[in-house]
Amino acid sequence: MRSVQKSFFVAGALLVGGIIIGFAEVLHHPSSVTTVSKGSNTTTVSFNPTQFNWQENGAGGQRYVQVIQGSLTATGGTVKTDTDCTADSAGLSHCHNVIELDNRSQITVIDTHNMSKNPCLNPGERVNLQPVSQSFVKLVVVFN
Repeated sequence: MRSVQKSFFVAGALLVGGIIIGFAEVLHHPSSVTTVSKGSNTTTVSFNPTQFNWQENGAGGQRYVQVIQGSLTATGGTVKTDTDCTADSAGLSHCHNVIELDNRSQITVIDTHNMSKNPCLNPGERVNLQPVSQSFVKLVVVFN
């Protein structure tokens, strides 16, 4: 009888431990879900920077960038600068870009991407910006 009780205790401890570890993992790697309304259109965006494939960031003119200075709501803007683009050991560049928003304010972002797969943002490019969390923005290059 004692070994059965011990087995139940061990199984219960493993279950509780697994739940605690799973909960800690969710807190450590939160995904961001943002709902953005523009006119009659509503878009829900889910983004998790710790699980995102940064090697492919920028494919098709769409990328996620980290805002390090300034704030914004969904808007458009023009890229003003592209600096600090030296690649790290994983081949990722962490370019700094100043973007002038349509309301004439500016933000500074870090664009993490692999330059051999997807080019840097170019000064003069028009972009649309949509916040996906407090510190990340979905950026789409406007092709004319």
